Amino acid sequence: MGRVAAVGEDVRLRGYALAGAELHAATGETELAAAWERLSDDVAGLVLTRAAHTALAARLRERPDLVWAVVPD
Repeated sequence: MGRVAAVGEDVRLRGYALAGAELHAATGETELAAAWERLSDDVAGLVLTRAAHTALAARLRERPDLVWAVVPD
């Protein structure tokens, strides 16, 4: 069974921890890239803030089986 992770600004993601998501708080391109690298292979679902999606959009193709969504503003 796959896990769910969330990547982006901490304040926008805290609620997802209550649902069991693995949080990867990050801001800025360097931190967001590092958060992407830390995602384990068993992550099947990914929640991204808009800033995280902007920074990582090209990398999402690296994991075509990953289901992802962007947190609405």
